[in-house]
Amino acid sequence: MKRFATLMLVVCLFCFMVVPAGAIVYGPMSLNANIAKQSVSVGITNATSEIAAAVTGETTYICGMTGVAAGTTPKIQVIYGTKTTTPCDTGVANLTGAMLPTSGLTMNTGVGGAITNSPVSKELCISATGSTTAKFNGVITYIQQ
Repeated sequence: MKRFATLMLVVCLFCFMVVPAGAIVYGPMSLNANIAKQSVSVGITNATSEIAAAVTGETTYICGMTGVAAGTTPKIQVIYGTKTTTPCDTGVANLTGAMLPTSGLTMNTGVGGAITNSPVSKELCISATGSTTAKFNGVITYIQQ
């Protein structure tokens, strides 16, 4: 039984290390040196902010998100859409449910895999709503492929 468990561990580790070029990866992306991660600093108050601009033919995957929510009943959501005048103001759709943290709470998501992703060729955004003082300040790490 112990040999079987060791063998399965080795097989699982091997599966995460061998990733064909151009593959869409949902596992530990940090093990694939072919995917360049990008980060964006976010500081919004009762607004929507762009995480990543739309790139024709590519999907944006959020790998990690860390930040602090503040204000009266903050509601944080990851959304996608198209920019006409302001970020994600056209064809908006939610990618996450409403995250309703207690004001001052640090939000930490992502352990190397994709948390969520935009459809192909769509802008990816984050919104903080709930009151005029709803805020989100943090950093979001993502890849586009």
